[in-house]
Amino acid sequence: KSKPVSTYSFINKTTILSNYKDLSGIYLIHNEISGKQYIGSAYDLSKTIANYYFPYRLIDNRYISNLILKYGHNNFVFVILEILGKSELQSKSNIISKEQYYIYLYMPKLNLNPVAGSSLWFKHSEASKKLIAEFIKDKPVSELTKIKLSKLFSGELNPFWSNKHSEKTKEKMRFSKLGELNPMFNKNKSGANNPMFGKKKSPETLAIISI
Repeated sequence: KSKPVSTYSFINKTTILSNYKDLSGIYLIHNEISGKQYIGSAYDLSKTIANYYFPYRLIDNRYISNLILKYGHNNFVFVILEILGKSELQSKSNIISKEQYYIYLYMPKLNLNPVAGSSLWFKHSEASKKLIAEFIKDKPVSELTKIKLSKLFSGELNPFWSNKHSEKTKEKMRFSKLGELNPMFNKNKSGANNPMFGKKKSPETLAIISI
């Protein structure tokens, strides 16, 4: 097998994203618990990798997304198998053929489809984009999933980690939450008025909370 270009702990988000901006390539995600891998291709590695750190992408029901949500980023290793060059100089066929080569080479167990291809190349119509947006907006997220996402994206793994608001922005945010502008203004959320009143948490949820 060919020698990987670079290997990273998945928690090194900032380093990974800064190193591969505007570069096309092939990557591998290794689950340290199961020992299984996933291989993907990217027109822009930085943008594609960033998707694995955003909560809304990890509830898209893809197999690899579900595994990251289940095990946490700290149990995955990110490997750059090959850099193909500047994104603007790459063709779809070249990227896909390279991805297929590595799928044959590594036979990754987490690729449910052994044929290379990526939704990155699929163009949604404006109508389908609207439907997807509505689906995401209205999609119910279970309490258990919310807890997992909260733990998964704390600290440096948060997509907005190290992003600082200006003093002007912070002042606007502060005033937007004062008095009647606060969504909780004049609302009693104690006792029976609390949306969680009378609801019991499952043993699985309690176990995750206690971690």
